[in-house]
Amino acid sequence: KKKKRSLPTPRYSSRAVNAYTLKFAKTNGRICTTIDSLQRHFLSVERKEHDTPCEVCGKPTRWRCGKCKLAACVLEGKAFKGGQCITALHNEYYFGKNRHDYKHLHQKNLNQLTPPGDTDI
Repeated sequence: KKKKRSLPTPRYSSRAVNAYTLKFAKTNGRICTTIDSLQRHFLSVERKEHDTPCEVCGKPTRWRCGKCKLAACVLEGKAFKGGQCITALHNEYYFGKNRHDYKHLHQKNLNQLTPPGDTDI
């Protein structure tokens, strides 16, 4: 079988959360600025065969955004309760706090990341 290539790692101009890196994330398409943009991400959600850690809470999930190719919880158990993780992943107020940003923006080891509490999401 031929392996699928993953998306390239984003190249942030600096290693801090600032106006430049936030603007890059917005133009790159991960941070949604309109409801229409968020809806496109919600409609692209896919269910995968294997669990991967959620980019927001770190819990195992099979859901992933089809546009960003990043794992994010959509359901809590088997019930939809607002999609806090997938919404937070695309929200500018959560930029810099998820696993993806921790690794690529801050260039830190994911073993050192502590998942956010329920009030943070």
